[in-house]
Amino acid sequence: MNIKTFIMLLAVGASVLSHAQSYLTINGGQVVMTGNVVVLENTNFVNDATFEAQDGTVIFKGSDNSNSISGTNATAFNNLTVDKSSETLWLASDIEVDKELEMVSGIFDLDSYYVTLGTDFGTLIGEDSATYIMASDSGEIIKVLALDAPNSANPGNMGIEITSTQNLGSTTVKRGHVAHTIGSETAIERYFSVEPTNNTDLEATVKL
Repeated sequence: MNIKTFIMLLAVGASVLSHAQSYLTINGGQVVMTGNVVVLENTNFVNDATFEAQDGTVIFKGSDNSNSISGTNATAFNNLTVDKSSETLWLASDIEVDKELEMVSGIFDLDSYYVTLGTDFGTLIGEDSATYIMASDSGEIIKVLALDAPNSANPGNMGIEITSTQNLGSTTVKRGHVAHTIGSETAIERYFSVEPTNNTDLEATVKL
């Protein structure tokens, strides 16, 4: 089985705390995290300059349903946690998550933007039927990694397992969240794209 653009469709320390909506805006110079944890409660994150996450974790909490991550510069988080009760955190610019993107509660809506997981350690944690990542538009989760004879490899814990006896080389795995129509049937709002560098005689299988 060769994979060129494989698409699988599934049928069927510091805190910013506030009870009113607030903004953490970076619009000049740079902000460097020096503590382990920053909690943003009912707060919008706007990065128009430079944000250095170091080894810290940024946690989005609260009951506001309109909070977002935005800015003219793409933000690279170390660890990012979504803990929004039953509400939604919105993505309004592309971001990177080097290590863990953890879903504790609520929904993370990517809209039309992209989350790139770190090559070495980037992974999703905690998704279930009530707490998950989705996209109301074309937003995707992306993971690029080397796959050499993978055995049930689940890149970034995105929900797809890849097995092959061959070396796929550097491989880009994307998870999208738009429903596709197959004949008269409409799939659920999730699909995968797997794009390996080496695409000859892979004898590859995938499992969801």
